[in-house]
Formats: sequence, C-alpha cells, structure tokens
Amino acid sequence: MKSWRRRGASVTVGVAWVLALSACGGDGGGSAEPRDDAEPTESAATEGLSGLAGPADMEPEELLRLADETLRGAESFTADMSQEVGGTSLPAGDLLFTTGERCTSNLYSAEGNVEVIQDADDLWVRMSPETLALIFDEAQVQQLANRYLHGSADDPALADWAEMCERGGLPVALLEGQPAEYGVETTSLTVEAVSDHHGTPVVTVRREESGDGSAVTSTVLIAAEGEPYPLRTTSEMEFEDGSTMVNVTDYARFNAELPFHRPSDDFSVEADELDLAVPQP
Repeated sequence: MKSWRRRGASVTVGVAWVLALSACGGDGGGSAEPRDDAEPTESAATEGLSGLAGPADMEPEELLRLADETLRGAESFTADMSQEVGGTSLPAGDLLFTTGERCTSNLYSAEGNVEVIQDADDLWVRMSPETLALIFDEAQVQQLANRYLHGSADDPALADWAEMCERGGLPVALLEGQPAEYGVETTSLTVEAVSDHHGTPVVTVRREESGDGSAVTSTVLIAAEGEPYPLRTTSEMEFEDGSTMVNVTDYARFNAELPFHRPSDDFSVEADELDLAVPQP
C-alpha cells in the first residue's frame, strides 16, 4: 500500500490493515450493539458442513479453505471489526457488500475516520476533519469538508481508498499464518469440537504461533450447519512486554438484501478538480 505524503506528513489511507485485523492485529466495529466475547459453549453434534463429513473430523486447512471460498461466493454480507487494547474495546471498521459491485466501508483510527462507497466504477470518499488536515491543504480541506470526493475506482490517485472496498475472502494470515517478517511460526493448527455461537452450531479452527518474544492465537468460527460461512475471526497478540491486542471480525447477513445509497452530486467534489498527485513509493 502506498502512503499519501502531504505537508510534511506521511499518512497511510486505506483499510488493508483492517482486513488483516483478525489475522495479526485492508476486507472494517461500526455496530453500536455490544458483542459477546465469551468462548462458545459446547453443543450437540450436527450433520456437518453442507452435508460433508463431520466438521470436527476434517483437516483444519480444508475447513479454512471452505470458509474462504464460501465467503468469496456470498452475494452480500457485512463485517464489523473491533480492536481491544489494554482492556478497552474500540470499533476499527465495518464493511457492507451488496451484489458484487456495491460496497460501503468505514475505517476508524487515531488519525480520523474514512468512509468509502463504491458502485461499480464510481468511488466516493468522505473523510473526517482530522484526516483531511493530514492529507490536503487548507483550501482543499474547506472544499471537501462534509463532502464526498468522487472519482473512478480505477483512478491511481484513489487506489488506497479503493482498497477499502476490495472484495476478497479471509485474510491470508488466517489461512497461511503470519507473514515471515513477523518472526513467528505456526506451532499448532487444530479443529475444536462443535460448539455454539449465538445459537448457531460452529466448528472452530485454532492457530497458535510464536517466536521473537511474541505469540499470536487466531480462531475462525465456521458455521457447522448449512453453508460453511465464517461467523467470527479472533486474533490475540501477546508481546514481549506482556501487553496484548485482540482483534475481532464478525461476519453476518450473508446473501441478504442490504441497504445501499449513492451520495448526491450536490454533496460531492470531483477528484479531477483537485490536485491529487499519485504518491511515490
């Protein structure tokens, strides 16, 4: 991912790190409803994933592959992401995909908030005052205040923001483990017995990783009845100094009719009206 460099600051704008939240800490929580962090309780065995053999007896790699393929194949879904640091849980972002070409994405960070809306080739970006001030000059900040920046999703100058609506599956680190540069290696990859998550039978794939004074424990809760959708991913990082960071992504509303609204032209500024130079790597 590139960084916008403006007025002496280097700011990464995009959500690649949000899409990786569940795996290590982009494809997002924004919900005001509290989430239940309790471990799933055991329930009776089920018929298995989509008529396949008992899920608890399947290889973890196969379960992860099925969950990834099923998520990629969903016509629509939502994802709410949150991060817990020092015992405090904060929203990190949310995603809404409706059909293959429509998306609404929000990113929340210490640098401000970013909202991205995509409808096929059209892309709209709205930023909080804090984010605008980090990227644009004063005149442009005033021009974009409470307005959407509109342009083509293929515009290289908007590439970082377009990544926030990039359709994909589970983060690579959940499927294959942390990147090599993180200095940790997988020590175990296991499948736990069928349990219950908010009334839905699930099978849990757990990955343990350690090395270089840190450890990562990741879990993926996969629906054990019907289609094997991933329902929750959790990643807990333990650092050498004893501190921890927990990242959670909740997936829901698969193949449901989801609301989508295109911003009005009256509240949009065309990207070609601004001096948006593509940043150098």
